[in-house]
Amino acid sequence: GMAFITLSGNLFMLSMAATAALSTIVFASTLHFGLPVALLSVSVLGIVIGSIQGLVVGAARVNPIIATIAVASIVMGIGSYVSGGMTVIGKGDASWLGIGKFASLVPNQLVIFLAFAIAANYWVERTRFGRELRLIGLNPITAAYSGIRVPRTLVIAFVVAGFSAALAGGLFASQASQGNLKMAAGLDFDAIAAVLVAGISIRGGQ
Repeated sequence: GMAFITLSGNLFMLSMAATAALSTIVFASTLHFGLPVALLSVSVLGIVIGSIQGLVVGAARVNPIIATIAVASIVMGIGSYVSGGMTVIGKGDASWLGIGKFASLVPNQLVIFLAFAIAANYWVERTRFGRELRLIGLNPITAAYSGIRVPRTLVIAFVVAGFSAALAGGLFASQASQGNLKMAAGLDFDAIAAVLVAGISIRGGQ
């Protein structure tokens, strides 16, 4: 998810840890409805948070660092209000996602990660969206003059990043069927490190 933001030339999305933290609380709070509902809930949450940031950065042209830090503060405030600053214990079974293994060998969480990574790589490398995203990262003004829908593409990039952060929160919470605001601490820096190690330029586009 962070890679999409960096490729677009918007440096980093510094609200991923906050999004994941709130997602752990939402996951635990909705687990009694079943694992699919809990996953759907955090997915919707991530999409909403990502959409808001995409509109603020892509359409309103607010600095991405300032915008995402502000959103992170708001999200953490909401999480603190909802949870009362305490750990939320889920009343349901998330063992399939948290500790389950595919074919009794590969952890299901690893399977989900690999599927997401492969799909994201294909989307960036083989589709029109991916080409537009990289062109925006190289030169957003030229991209706009060439007819590329810059705001729309940036909103999609932030939606993907928000969804991935929320999904990560769901994976964290599923391991112990509980959520709190400290479970995703450091996720922003882990994501940034992963992007840099992967060789993505912080200037965007490649």
